[in-house]
Amino acid sequence: MAGRPADKEREKEREKERKQNCVGCKKKFTKSDYCVLCGMCNFWYHKTCAGMSDDIYKCVETYYKDNSHTFWNCMPCSTYAKGITARMRELEGRIEEVEKHQGKQDEEIQSMNKEIVDTRKDVRKLEKKLEESNLGENVLLELRERKARRLNVVFYGIGESDSTNVEERKSWDRKSCQNVFDAIKVNLKSNTLKFLRRIGEKSTRPRPLLVGMATVADKELLLDNARRLKDSHLSGVGISADLTPGELKEEREMVTEAENRNKNLTEEDRAKNLKWLVVGQKGEKRLYKGVERAPPASNQPSQMHSQQQRKTIQQTRARINSKRGHSSNGSEEDITDRPISKKKQQRTQQDTEEESETEEEETTQEEPRGERGDPQILQA
Repeated sequence: MAGRPADKEREKEREKERKQNCVGCKKKFTKSDYCVLCGMCNFWYHKTCAGMSDDIYKCVETYYKDNSHTFWNCMPCSTYAKGITARMRELEGRIEEVEKHQGKQDEEIQSMNKEIVDTRKDVRKLEKKLEESNLGENVLLELRERKARRLNVVFYGIGESDSTNVEERKSWDRKSCQNVFDAIKVNLKSNTLKFLRRIGEKSTRPRPLLVGMATVADKELLLDNARRLKDSHLSGVGISADLTPGELKEEREMVTEAENRNKNLTEEDRAKNLKWLVVGQKGEKRLYKGVERAPPASNQPSQMHSQQQRKTIQQTRARINSKRGHSSNGSEEDITDRPISKKKQQRTQQDTEEESETEEEETTQEEPRGERGDPQILQA
């Protein structure tokens, strides 16, 4: 940092010397000398040392006064400029060759990119064909699997024998199936079953029992009456169809689809309490748009019947009581001393039967009814 001012002063002295001395003859300029400045090296020359004519000198001097710089160059600078120009031309030629070569490479790259795109399209076509072939193969396998399971049902929650004898375990499972048939009151015999096999590895809990039914009619009869198990002493037992992994996946996707559709219900559907439901037995489920059934209420008549039903029942009871000689408030009139004819006895007996039928109708209305298509699967 300390040397910079000295360098500036030295440069000023050199500039002063260049302005005072001619580069060609090394002599100092006088007031009467004509001198010119080189536009490249900024050195001063005598007009005669530079070999300049009077006309050229006047032109250079006028241009310098008007623009504060000159376009004239000394011989060394001109020679150097010619070399530089030749070198620049050579470099320009090489650059043109590089650009031509680069252009060819760009064309080749574009051609390669096009080939890559075409190759990717071909690969995608091949992958699509492969997926279609695999899909067709998977469909065939799925159909074969469903056909093989069309007569099978699965029992859940049936106790498992601890015997090490295979025949004893089979006999136990066969008797258990017969107990289930008897509990739901279906005309099926365990000796008609094709096979019985436990599914999975043995553990503390009883394994599901896979059973092969004799006919499709037997299978449908069993599944249609499976709901009766919940009202029997085997309420912990459940029965379902033997579904393939593909069918289980379809049912899960159906449930997800129903949930997604319920999120996008219109205001009109919400006002009508409509929603998407998955109904039907296992293996036969479908999407259905309707009103969801309320859970069964308690056994009290006031909660089981609507107001109109209760009113109708009360009117029927009042009519029967009036025929039998009861007052509207439930008290009996004093008719014990009156003689009763045979016709009146028959009429009284008929009224008693009507009352019994009415009470049976009440009981029937109180029993909750489920859909035929609802699956009856009770986990153990």
